[in-house]
Amino acid sequence: MTVTEEEFSATVEQIGPKQEEMTGGINSCIDKFNNYDWGCWANTFDSGTQDKIATALTDLSQMWADFLEEVAQLMSPGWPFWFLDSSDDWLKVKSDLTGQKAFLTDGAAIALPATESWEAPEARVYKAMPGAQSAAIDGVAGNAGDLGDHLHDHGMQIIDLWFDIGMAMIDYVQLAGESVANFLTLDPTKWLDIVSEIVDTVSNLIDFVQQILQLIKDQWTSTQNAMYDLKADFADLSGSVAGAWPTPANLGG
Repeated sequence: MTVTEEEFSATVEQIGPKQEEMTGGINSCIDKFNNYDWGCWANTFDSGTQDKIATALTDLSQMWADFLEEVAQLMSPGWPFWFLDSSDDWLKVKSDLTGQKAFLTDGAAIALPATESWEAPEARVYKAMPGAQSAAIDGVAGNAGDLGDHLHDHGMQIIDLWFDIGMAMIDYVQLAGESVANFLTLDPTKWLDIVSEIVDTVSNLIDFVQQILQLIKDQWTSTQNAMYDLKADFADLSGSVAGAWPTPANLGG
């Protein structure tokens, strides 16, 4: 999924208000049920029916509180497009490094003309330098490219996760909001007709929370795997001399 900065901002910015909207609706349902003056209707519902409604509202409130706690633990996504910008910077580093290879390969004979005729032991070391440093550039440029790819992928993971949370929040609040609105506006004497609807709302909320948890789990697993791959890539020291840049000294000069 390709999400623009504008789409990301617009969606994530709605998470907070939607949370507050749903929290306010649930609290209003509970208040209405707890504080309604039944008067002559006191005997309309038996205790079992009232208990069903009370239990459904309690479950709804608890599940919503659990969801809010889970999202709060994620903190803020910050500005994940920073990772994409940083990725471009590291790919520029890769481009600059690999652009120097021509001076160490095709241009080596011009840069070090003495290596063609110089027979001293030092000459053999210097003659090997262009090729050794070209290989070292390949290694460093590869790491820069791997880091750039990692930053890009990590940024996209954050963007996709929070965008999906935002979209799920919008979709769910629209769905559950209808049930909340019905409960608030409906004559309490008709509540018996919507007991099943309230229970369904709780069930839908449970599914919603589980969906969010699965999104978080999948993204965390993906991030962990990507971090391991990056560590494995950086463990490759090809082109270096025991991890150091090739020099006449460590090449045996």
